[in-house]
Amino acid sequence: MIHHGGKLLEMADKYGIHSEEWLDLSTGISPFTYPVGDIPNAAWNRLPEEQDGLLEAAQAYYGSMSCLPIAGSQAGIQTVPQILAANHPKSEPLTVLLPAVGYKEHQHAWQQLEKAGRVSIEFYRNEPTRLQIKSADVLVIINPNNPSTVKFGSETLKQWLTDMPDNSTLIVDEAFMDITQEQSILRFYPQSVPDNLVVFRSLGKFFGLAGLRVGFLFASESNICSVQEILGPWAVSNPARFAAKKALLDLEWQAENRTRLLEMGKRMKSLLARYFDSVDGHTLFYTAMNDRAPELFERLAEQGVLVRLCDEKNALRFGLPLQEAQWQRLEKVLECVIE
Repeated sequence: MIHHGGKLLEMADKYGIHSEEWLDLSTGISPFTYPVGDIPNAAWNRLPEEQDGLLEAAQAYYGSMSCLPIAGSQAGIQTVPQILAANHPKSEPLTVLLPAVGYKEHQHAWQQLEKAGRVSIEFYRNEPTRLQIKSADVLVIINPNNPSTVKFGSETLKQWLTDMPDNSTLIVDEAFMDITQEQSILRFYPQSVPDNLVVFRSLGKFFGLAGLRVGFLFASESNICSVQEILGPWAVSNPARFAAKKALLDLEWQAENRTRLLEMGKRMKSLLARYFDSVDGHTLFYTAMNDRAPELFERLAEQGVLVRLCDEKNALRFGLPLQEAQWQRLEKVLECVIE
């Protein structure tokens, strides 16, 4: 299992600080949770039905018809590699390009196939080279990248899709794209997604509903059918479908949330820039590069402030506080910890 942010109870036990006393900034999840309200009893009693309006709500929000609701983008991250490897027509292993820095569940899913000799993994730093793009069977892009914050324009990704070989696939993880919907590669495919493109979207980050475990996969009809075969029926629970549909249809709340998150993101970048030489991010999270990252992580934790120590051990990722008192607490702790 890969370690992610958000393990508050584990950290509370380790440092002897009650969970309610922590300032948890270890995830990139919005501190503003969409107010779902009461869930009808029927949602708990009945099996999920595809005709409940969730699909149409997602199609309208994301701007593409080729959509499948799944249990968080994680479900797609785990299943799509299996499908692509099984359909690979070549006798040699599938060549997969992955970001050297990025959400590690992508790497983990492909490595399971690499162990079986079905996949050969290559890495790129910030951007794949032209030679890599023209020779890869699968190119995985996290856009924007968590935690490196690297971003690619949709025009660039569309060109890469064109430049890739026949029978190759571009996978784009857009879990943090909600703030900048206009930059999604899906804007080029309002009706159908081609066979060589797969896009993941997440309801958890922008809507603050990570515990709901709802995401969406955008792909061709054949790829969607293949994923459905693996996931089976009722991949998303009825209560989750009800809440997701309500959130996706609430345009007023979405506009309000974008505005306040953008303001808070600017505040976080400004605050961190006072203590770190290199800071970048994408509204919901900001990554601060520092050679002393492991030490600083420990010192922050000792003060009850939980951030994400990046896998490379050279950076800390900060999510957004919710209340003004939390902002003030973070500033005071940073003053004490950063020398």
